Amino acid sequence: MKTTALTTLVIMVTLSLAASPAVGQDGETREDELRARRAEKAKQLENERQGTVERVLVGLEQNRLLERLFSPPEGFYPRIGTVTAGSGFSLGVGYRQPRLFGERAVFSASALGSFQKYWVLDTRLLAPRLANEAAEVEVYAQRSSWPEEAFYGIGPDTPGRVHTNYSLENTLFGGSGAVKAGRLFSVGGRVEHMNVRAGRGRSERIPTIG
Repeated sequence: MKTTALTTLVIMVTLSLAASPAVGQDGETREDELRARRAEKAKQLENERQGTVERVLVGLEQNRLLERLFSPPEGFYPRIGTVTAGSGFSLGVGYRQPRLFGERAVFSASALGSFQKYWVLDTRLLAPRLANEAAEVEVYAQRSSWPEEAFYGIGPDTPGRVHTNYSLENTLFGGSGAVKAGRLFSVGGRVEHMNVRAGRGRSERIPTIG
């Protein structure tokens, strides 16, 4: 009887010890499963958000909407940017006609201006396939006005309080040409004329030069 009782006791203890971890493992398994589900759901939501952005970007790229809007092959298009450093946000319009003279020439022109009264106009005419595509010629012109350019003196020893402004108007026109001298080489040149005119600055807050 003692032997049987001892054996029974050992079996009960063994079953008890074997059953206890099983309960703990089941709880941990459920908690791990819930945690994994939450992580998977969060990851899925993040992927959905990224997927929406990616789909929009891919759609824009595939349909070339930005290129068609800001750099179309032909016709009018908007211009956004700056005329020069410090000119502020600038808006304008451009025009491109690539089929002049039987598609032998490309004409383009644009105008860009800022709320600080900076502006630039430019135009050019390019004939890239002359003489059976052996030569190209380009003529261009540009006119710009920068009314409030800052000037802090000359040299590093100029006092910081020396701050004036001036206006600058540029007129540029020129032309270039090139002739192919084989499959890998071409010979060309460029001629330009620039007229620069500096005057009194138009700022009401900063003293002007002159």
